[in-house]
Amino acid sequence: DGGDAAYAVEFASGETAAAILEGVTVTNGHGTYGGGISIWASSPTITDVIATGNTSDTFGGGIFAFQSSSSLSNVTLDTNDCNLKGGGMAVGQSTGFSLTDSTATNNVAGQHGGGLYFELSPATVTDVVVSDNIAVSAGGVHLNQSDAVLTNVAIADNDAPEAWAGSDEASA
Repeated sequence: DGGDAAYAVEFASGETAAAILEGVTVTNGHGTYGGGISIWASSPTITDVIATGNTSDTFGGGIFAFQSSSSLSNVTLDTNDCNLKGGGMAVGQSTGFSLTDSTATNNVAGQHGGGLYFELSPATVTDVVVSDNIAVSAGGVHLNQSDAVLTNVAIADNDAPEAWAGSDEASA
């Protein structure tokens, strides 16, 4: 329990895949970048983790990853929120980042990507359910200049009251 403190969990010292976060629930975190889990220029392995009830002032209510090649599997992102992008998770400038066998549900973003948001990140997303999320645009998944590969990803019942037309960003 983060106790509404800055980042319930933070990786910011160049951690590698040998740093493992497994089998925990991360809740009540609050941060500027990543309310629950914040990853900066590190690449931990995260598995069997629930991120719920976390908030971020900017990006990644549940999880924020920047310049990371983290591997996340069996992660539940539920009921997180952020003021800008990536209610469930936001990933920026990251290569080799992967998310598998996971869910992003009931998250809220004040701008884009209620469930998931990727910016300048060629991520791999496999066997993921993204549903019942809300954002101003792209309630489910927002790809901003990202060549992410989505395989067997179910995107359904997300809400976005505004749609962008004619931009260089892709949304789903």
